[in-house]
Amino acid sequence: MAAKEQDPSAEKPMILAVQQAYYLNAKNPSDDAVLIDCAKQVGLNVEIFAEALNSTAVKQQLLAELKFARSIRVNSFPSLMLEEAGKFRSLVFDYNDPEVLLRQLA
Repeated sequence: MAAKEQDPSAEKPMILAVQQAYYLNAKNPSDDAVLIDCAKQVGLNVEIFAEALNSTAVKQQLLAELKFARSIRVNSFPSLMLEEAGKFRSLVFDYNDPEVLLRQLA
């Protein structure tokens, strides 16, 4: 959210950098230093990012998104939800077998 606030086009690269830090390098994505390093990797101004990271506005946005996730019964991350006519349902996925997901969409 802090990356997107600084540069909307940085959102996806930042998400990728955070995922790589966590899944490939076993770094804690809740650690400010890890997030600041990811911001640096994607070319953001780290001073602006660090300030925004713990700002009231970003914290409120995070809480709002978590509240929404809970309202549609997202209990784990990552999750995949399908919205149809304003109703949400959880989809099961398998990283090794796309057919698991595709059968639910058929």
